[in-house]
Amino acid sequence: MDKIKIAIGADGKGTTLKEIVSACKEGTLLAEVVLVFSSKEACPALDFAKEKGILIMTPSQGDLFSTLKMAQVNLICLAGYLKLIPKEIIEAFPKAILNSHPAIDLVKFGGKGMYGTNVTRAVIASGEKITGSTIHFVDEAFDTGDIIMQSQVPVLSNDTPESLMERQLPIERQMYLEVIRQWIATSGNPQLGQKF
Repeated sequence: MDKIKIAIGADGKGTTLKEIVSACKEGTLLAEVVLVFSSKEACPALDFAKEKGILIMTPSQGDLFSTLKMAQVNLICLAGYLKLIPKEIIEAFPKAILNSHPAIDLVKFGGKGMYGTNVTRAVIASGEKITGSTIHFVDEAFDTGDIIMQSQVPVLSNDTPESLMERQLPIERQMYLEVIRQWIATSGNPQLGQKF
């Protein structure tokens, strides 16, 4: 089987990006990261991609849609990418754009501005006893695409937004890798609503 080509959208530190690149190098994902794009001109994720010799794209470097096509991308994985994906890209990559989100109730804890510790802070403030992470398909709005897989993490009485996020992230990253594996194995049709 040929390796699929992955593009990753990242605006932050690139920790999930690093996990995906590492899994590709180790052969636990039959894939190759061929492009990293950001909505910022500079961020640690782009620095990592440059170091690894991966093609990068920033807002000043032209048209993302054309670059995705040129790089022959099969799957787009958002990992801390904070902008909406343009409609033309969603239409060109049906059920081939994934996102991770640090909550399991995307109605209460999703949407514009709800990322990172903004989410875990809202979860703690709401009094929820269980939270977790979600991997979902991307559509034209924030955090409204079909849910593929979710994990659960208890909210502890002494949790801070940072400590809760720290417990969630390793599980979320492993779940993301599992969803990518399933996406590859099922030709882009993983079962929806799975638990991790």
